[in-house]
Amino acid sequence: MWWKHSLLCVGMLLLAIGCSQPASDSTDEAAQTSTTQAAPKKPHAKRSRTSEPLVNSSPQECFERMTEAADSNDVITLLECFAQEDRNRQVGMLAYHVERFIVFQTEEKDQALALLAKYHLEKTDIMGMMQIYDSPGGQGAAKAVEVVGRQIQDQKAFLEEATELINSRIDGKQNEADKTPSTAKLSGVQIEGNHAEGTLTNAEFPEPQPIYFVKENDSWVVTANPPETKVETEPNEDRPVADPNAGAAMPDQEHATPLTSVQVEQRVRAMIAEERRSFAEERKIANDPYELDIDVENTEEGYSVFVVFGSGRNQAGELIGTYPGGHALYELDGSGKLIKKIPGA
Repeated sequence: MWWKHSLLCVGMLLLAIGCSQPASDSTDEAAQTSTTQAAPKKPHAKRSRTSEPLVNSSPQECFERMTEAADSNDVITLLECFAQEDRNRQVGMLAYHVERFIVFQTEEKDQALALLAKYHLEKTDIMGMMQIYDSPGGQGAAKAVEVVGRQIQDQKAFLEEATELINSRIDGKQNEADKTPSTAKLSGVQIEGNHAEGTLTNAEFPEPQPIYFVKENDSWVVTANPPETKVETEPNEDRPVADPNAGAAMPDQEHATPLTSVQVEQRVRAMIAEERRSFAEERKIANDPYELDIDVENTEEGYSVFVVFGSGRNQAGELIGTYPGGHALYELDGSGKLIKKIPGA
């Protein structure tokens, strides 16, 4: 099914799970060997969008559920075996492919528009967002689809409906290839706290790949993000501790203390308010009411702030009245000063 291939956007670790090919007598020995040889187990029941939250007691159980779900086309279980950030990326990428039906005027364009409208995405310019995020200094297209996915309230329902629509365009030959059982193998799992790492091999991609797990809501799930590198926080007995009052003068307090996300958001809101006020005065028009959805990320230079503009909010608090190009990326330095603004395309 198409969704098995869509998971490639999560990272190379998914190649071995989602794109397996028929195994042959000449399959690499590395793909046949696993440190997780387990007796055949009774398949899990296929889950629905209303099932109780999935709980994997170990990285191994998570991996087994994933491969079983991939073979049985259980999209709900597969989604639940990923960390929330990766779920956002996956459904956001599906929304991008649905939008392509509209942009390229395919036979399914009306169905695609109705589906996006159902989930309040009909005026979200996903392609434009991806271009902005993927521009120099941006955070990459994966971040754009993650932001889009985060806006979808019922991700499981959208996953099922979008998958059905996209699969309608997959030819029979590809569908037959996707029925091939996965040959992915997991080995060498090492657990440290709420993080784990293992090695992944597959018949089609025999070169070992790292696979990462994290524990979220008491359940082990796969993540595309490796654990953060630990930073030494305790003084080293062999290294003298510097006297903060000696040597160079202390930096300015404003620059010594990083801004919080709330402070960064407030500064960007003030910039936008001034931009709109100046524009309204120059054109001698009223400054119409507006609402913003703001996403703040830390960068090496300071902060990257993605803003989506709308005319208001519905009863659920969701942004409405968005439009193609109705977004912008603001890049700030560590003190909160604007470095550059990239308007929506």
